[in-house]
Amino acid sequence: MPITWFALLWLGALGSGVALIFWYYLLHEIGPTRTISVTYIFPFGGVILGVIFLHEHLSWQLALGAALIISGVLVTNWNPKLNTEN
Repeated sequence: MPITWFALLWLGALGSGVALIFWYYLLHEIGPTRTISVTYIFPFGGVILGVIFLHEHLSWQLALGAALIISGVLVTNWNPKLNTEN
């Protein structure tokens, strides 16, 4: 029974609670548009983990999709004001 309470504390307080605190921190620091772009990385991570651990086949369509996801997140987070020198 103690392992159940430990799991509940670990998943509830640490897993969800700390993630929620980081979420609100990111909303405040970088704004909602850049914060929500993090969710686009999850499918990419799922494909990579599937290829590594489940030995799934990596087709060119999946590679192209991953490249599109990464380029979309980069374009969304690109700030030309920060890259110019005066």
